[in-house]
Amino acid sequence: GAFTDAREALRATREESIDLYVSEPSNPWVVGVADLYTLEYLEQVKARLSPKGVVVQWVQAYELNDAIVKDILCTVQAVFPHVALFRLGVGDLALVASPTGLHPRLDQAADWFRDPEIAKTLDGAGARNFPQSMDELVLFNLAGPAAVAEHCEGFNAPLESRFPRLEYEAPRFVFGQQTARRLIRALDGRIRAPLAGLATDWFAEHPLDDARRAAVGAFLQSEPYDYEPALRAAAQGPAGIPAGLRALFARLPTPEAADAVTASEVCRDLHTTVEWLADDFDTAIGPAVPPLAGWIAKCRTLPPPAPP
Repeated sequence: GAFTDAREALRATREESIDLYVSEPSNPWVVGVADLYTLEYLEQVKARLSPKGVVVQWVQAYELNDAIVKDILCTVQAVFPHVALFRLGVGDLALVASPTGLHPRLDQAADWFRDPEIAKTLDGAGARNFPQSMDELVLFNLAGPAAVAEHCEGFNAPLESRFPRLEYEAPRFVFGQQTARRLIRALDGRIRAPLAGLATDWFAEHPLDDARRAAVGAFLQSEPYDYEPALRAAAQGPAGIPAGLRALFARLPTPEAADAVTASEVCRDLHTTVEWLADDFDTAIGPAVPPLAGWIAKCRTLPPPAPP
């Protein structure tokens, strides 16, 4: 129950004695905090983990650029070879890391959600955006260890205490309104082929029925998830089709009946009306807008439309 510096607490902890280590420091531009993302600090954490211990590291994706967030991610991966990436909100990421391997037991976790006491506790949290089923929890997973390892392949510039570049680079982006969008899109295994991650595995083994799909759709409708248009559309079915597409539907020919000029115009309209659709059509819970499956396939065979 004592309050102390994380590094001092680690020094006073026996080696191989921690089963779960959760680090949620302040933003890395705060003086002294950047050290909690360094190679040296992470090595201290690793030495105090039990043989099957797990680390959870919060990372902000807001007011930082892609390069800095990659530095943090790949520094963690350099110490803990098995890292899964989760998205907690529009600006919050969590790294779940282990030196020996992550072996999620999804069916067992699903049983925990059905436990009346756990369900009561989750319901009492008072926030609908908190997952209350495995269907909802797996949608937090952006990437598994294989995808993270591939993304960090060749990384040779880990964050170090003796060269505290994070502490000096991070403040430059405080008012820059940047987020690590490109890194998140590159790693997001819930969207686009080849789909990979907990969501893909879970829904392949446990296909959504109408009731569960409606529950997932309601979950993704909650305010913190309004940045997930493809997943929201896939979960909600016809109700999730963006308003801008409804008028377009009324005048669409079939892809087979469209000549080259018409096809080019339709694909341009799709890109313009819903810019995410062409790239984010495929999701772990099905196509984002099923009626457009034929047109999306056709548009992918055509050159991308020229910018206006």
